[in-house]
Amino acid sequence: MTFGTRAIASGSAQMPEMVSKILPIRLVLAAGSYVLLALFSFLVPFSAEVRLLTLLFGIALFSGAAILDWAFKGVQRMVVVGIMEILRYVPFLVLVSLWVRGSPDLVVEILSPGTRKTDEVTKRKLYERTDVREYWVVDPELDAIKVYRRAGGVFTRTAELTAEAGDILTTSLLPEFSVSLAEIFAVPS
Repeated sequence: MTFGTRAIASGSAQMPEMVSKILPIRLVLAAGSYVLLALFSFLVPFSAEVRLLTLLFGIALFSGAAILDWAFKGVQRMVVVGIMEILRYVPFLVLVSLWVRGSPDLVVEILSPGTRKTDEVTKRKLYERTDVREYWVVDPELDAIKVYRRAGGVFTRTAELTAEAGDILTTSLLPEFSVSLAEIFAVPS
């Protein structure tokens, strides 16, 4: 991408020639990547649904390869680049809107000082109105996690876990999941 952008920036008359040389290479690389993704999805024991979703999302490799943002950056047409950036994500948006239905079972919210009230009150009430079964509020300042579970149509705080107490986070939604809060809030060395 950098080579094509620099070449076009040095003379925009070269744009058609550069595009005709680079675009086929990008499409061939996208096709090769898609083949590898397809092989991976069949070699790893995924469910049929996950395999299909992986292959559908892989189609976005082609739209990414065909987008000529690099060429327009070379001639400083940033409005076109902005539009292309939006178009790059259209396949994902379409697939998600067609594939994802309903509410998630689990929502994890990480607090920040500016959004604390929104996360702990407003969003909790919003998720309570939907079919979210469990809501975790992660507080990095206190090294704590508040766990809310749906009971009788409303969220009930069932646990307030802390790293200091050596608490372990588990959920019935993910039976094999178990992690200590000390691990979650550990400071990387």
